[in-house]
Amino acid sequence: MRLGSRIYLGMAGLSLGIVLSSLLLSALFLGPFYLARKKAELGTIAERIGPLPEEISALSSILLGLERSSSVHISIIGKDGRLLYDSHAPLPGGATPLPGGATPLDAAPPPAPTELPDRGLPFPSFREAAPPPGLFQAAGPPGGEGFRETMDPRTGVRLLSFARRATGGRELILSFPLAEIEESARAAAFFVAVSGLAALILAAGLALLVSRGVTKPFGELVAVSRSLAAFDFSARFRGRGDEETVALGGTMNELAASLEKALTELEARNAKLEEDIEKERRIDAMRREFVASVSHELKTPIALIQGYAEGLVEEVPTGPEDRLAYLEVIVDEARKMDRQVRDLLELSQLDSGTMPLRPASIDLAILAAESLTSFARPLAERGVRLERALRPALAMADRDLVERAFVNYLTNAIEHVLPGGIILVESGLEGEGAFVSVFNEGKHIPEEALDRLWDSYYKVDPSRNRCFGGTGLGLAIVRGIALRLGGSCGVENLAAAEGRAQGLRFVLRLPAAPA
Repeated sequence: MRLGSRIYLGMAGLSLGIVLSSLLLSALFLGPFYLARKKAELGTIAERIGPLPEEISALSSILLGLERSSSVHISIIGKDGRLLYDSHAPLPGGATPLPGGATPLDAAPPPAPTELPDRGLPFPSFREAAPPPGLFQAAGPPGGEGFRETMDPRTGVRLLSFARRATGGRELILSFPLAEIEESARAAAFFVAVSGLAALILAAGLALLVSRGVTKPFGELVAVSRSLAAFDFSARFRGRGDEETVALGGTMNELAASLEKALTELEARNAKLEEDIEKERRIDAMRREFVASVSHELKTPIALIQGYAEGLVEEVPTGPEDRLAYLEVIVDEARKMDRQVRDLLELSQLDSGTMPLRPASIDLAILAAESLTSFARPLAERGVRLERALRPALAMADRDLVERAFVNYLTNAIEHVLPGGIILVESGLEGEGAFVSVFNEGKHIPEEALDRLWDSYYKVDPSRNRCFGGTGLGLAIVRGIALRLGGSCGVENLAAAEGRAQGLRFVLRLPAAPA
């Protein structure tokens, strides 16, 4: 059973128990309670009347006030049995009634004691009827008093009577109908029943409201806890107030926030770890490929040097010219190896960030124009037509490194331009930076190979034919220079267009110099 149902049934059951208890107590104790109250009232009235004087008329105002305020029937009987005062009894002889209907009996003819019942008096004297055993005691000797139940001989109404005998033999009798006490008890019991039923209905409604109010925060807490169990840490407790459930909800919110933060950090670390692992795998693969490439690149010159040197030792060349040719091959291959080692050292410094920099404001247009003068002969030998579109482009960079990158671009373009083709050199401003680019007319490179051009020893020709020259590190060095200077490098295939042939365009972008 749910908590809300248990709370509702518990409160409803408690209310029902209280109502039933009230009804039971009313049924058992209201009658005796009213009876005890009336006894106490009759005793109090007797105390207010006090001692009975010789002249009963002296008590008329007191007796009248008591009758009006308490609805008690008052009778006074003389020691000889003669009725001296009665609240409502009509007396023979036409006695003048007192205010309120009471009649003084002192002036009336004294009847014989035996005539008293014959006059139809509603309250017989205690002296003429002994009280039933176990009920109320008669007045007894002078100064005595007691309660008894009597009955009106004319109407049959049961009465509760209080009798007190004065020292002069007179008796004060106070009477009250028991039917009124019973009727009051029944009316009170009916009122208790009706009010109890109304209270029960009201309590049931309040129990429903209270159970919902109490269980609503717990429902939210259950929803939040289920979200946490499902690793959804976005759920939050929305309750407000100072109750313990609200404090618990706030604690769960803090727990959810902490777990969400921890999970986010853990996911970020896992992603970073996976990225590092993947990067390490790529680096390891690149390292193996690099070692294989270096071995391949160095194996050929070493083999040539070793072969020609052994030929000299064995005196294979017979004349001075042949020996000189052997020596030239050895020197040429040694220079290639030296250049390759220097390129490797330079690339290592660039990748590690240890390459020293001397940044200054340089104009890429001027740098490109000056560098082109030293390439006039190679361009002429290949019949290449050089075009320029150099616009001022001030950049903040190291001049030597930028010149090295530009020369690598230009050398690569001369090696791959079609015979008699066009090489276009451009410079200018682009966005917030400056750029210099080299375009050579020629075949396109497959799109999937464009990004790999910047890897060490990567060549589109898988045979690594030495006829193309170079060490295979030129573009890798350009990428290292661009990153070291805070710039970028790129390559794109350009389709033939009006005024331009098909070919490749390499670009170097650098931060612009401050104005």
